[in-house]
Amino acid sequence: MIRHIVMFTWKPGTPASIKEDVLKGFAHMKNTIEHVIHMECGNDQKLAEGNYDFAMIADFADKQAWSAYRTHPEHLAFVKKFGALSDQIARIQIEI
Repeated sequence: MIRHIVMFTWKPGTPASIKEDVLKGFAHMKNTIEHVIHMECGNDQKLAEGNYDFAMIADFADKQAWSAYRTHPEHLAFVKKFGALSDQIARIQIEI
């Protein structure tokens, strides 16, 4: 199984309404992309300084399923619409 983790900070001035749209966008992908086994996302709880603002974790059956998610039209549309909102971003895929 592959776990995909993405963390990012918002660009300064990103409106709260757009942040809500990002949450909805992840929920949409979770419900419409068949390769997603499980997906969680949310805002940092501000328990420590220096954290990223937002994180998403998704699980896929294998590397091929993750790759299919990455090139899925719904994911590509999400990245096109919201990708420019992040100031810093970190991604990693681990085997679990």
